[in-house]
Amino acid sequence: MNYSGSKSLCAFLLVLTAGCGGQRMTNDTTPRNARILFIGDSVTACMTESVPGTCSSNPGLPLNPGQVGLNRAAGGQTTAEILARFQRDALDPQSWPDGATAHADVIVIEEHLNDYGLPTPRSLPLQKTEDNIRTMVDMALTANRSVVIQTMLPTASTHGNTDGPNAALGDFNGLYIKLFNHKFLRQEMSQKPHVAIADTYRAIVDSASCEADPLSAANCFAKPDLLEDGIHPSAAGFSAIFPVIREAIAKVVAAPTN
Repeated sequence: MNYSGSKSLCAFLLVLTAGCGGQRMTNDTTPRNARILFIGDSVTACMTESVPGTCSSNPGLPLNPGQVGLNRAAGGQTTAEILARFQRDALDPQSWPDGATAHADVIVIEEHLNDYGLPTPRSLPLQKTEDNIRTMVDMALTANRSVVIQTMLPTASTHGNTDGPNAALGDFNGLYIKLFNHKFLRQEMSQKPHVAIADTYRAIVDSASCEADPLSAANCFAKPDLLEDGIHPSAAGFSAIFPVIREAIAKVVAAPTN
């Protein structure tokens, strides 16, 4: 081919770029040096803390090579409580394990069943849970941070294998969790720039207990051996979800930020 002039060359380069003067589009997911901050409830706290009967494996944080991680999760918190401390504990400069004081490059947000929970004054309707996540994501993007959001994990069909069917959770494993994971995260939040969804739900759900329809009201439970107490991941459960989280982190770290 004979390209005579910058306009012709620019047209040729459109197959590789977002446009002349624009940012290059990339599918590169090579892990790069970055500071990764994790915030959430006890599912994330269990990565680095021990609670007898709840979490004991303490696998550490799911980081890619060269990345520095910080865990700012707090067990038992709702999204409203996480949002209330989000500026201080996620967006403001933090003290990191390598001795640096710096902002996070990527914020990994996790939320489980505390908003749904049992009937208490702290329980929140699903719409409010989604609004709280939206607000956190918008705050992070405005501050030029990238975001990973984990899907909600299913629970086991029994809680601790002693309480019988997990009737107290009602439709948590049915339409509630499916509306949040599928309609809110996969269909809505995944469309935001610099946001990736870590679909940890699909990594541990027992497909044999679940209908194929992502919005079926049928309860879909986790594979029993992947949860330690019917709610929190076991060592095998963390092994199942960590690659999914690492891949999502790698995607947003590799993406251009301007």
